[in-house]
Amino acid sequence: GEGAGPTRDRAMMAVDTEWIAFLDSDDEWLPHHVEALLRCADEIGADVIYPACRVIHTELGEIRRDHPLWEEWGRPGKEFDPELLRKRSYLPVTSLVRTSLAQKCSFVPPDGSHYDDWGFYLNLLDLGAKFLHLPLITWTWHHGPHNTSGLPTKGDAAA
Repeated sequence: GEGAGPTRDRAMMAVDTEWIAFLDSDDEWLPHHVEALLRCADEIGADVIYPACRVIHTELGEIRRDHPLWEEWGRPGKEFDPELLRKRSYLPVTSLVRTSLAQKCSFVPPDGSHYDDWGFYLNLLDLGAKFLHLPLITWTWHHGPHNTSGLPTKGDAAA
């Protein structure tokens, strides 16, 4: 396989709706996920809406607010920080993005990095997209050694 980036790019180009919502194989949307993001997009007028998530780690169990990884994995409840995004990847791919902007970007990073979603978000930031964090848990991230991180040779993708 070629990895998540090229696959997402091809799928994204086939979308003809106003919004596109992304979901990785290790993510699980809660029943209100899409509705909550669309409602937020309509009310606020943002181009990228990313919600909070519940993290279930294969070996560590549920990652709660008092766990050291809570801050690193998504900064739930904190406003979008464009300068921090330029320094490190902290947004999950599980977001809602205005399709017309998304289709001007790519999930294939130019440097060959496996952080395809970070490059995608940096492209959106450079295009002037308005980002908004919805501090509502609308999905679950099942994190652990099975994760592929977008690489076709890692985790479930290699099986």
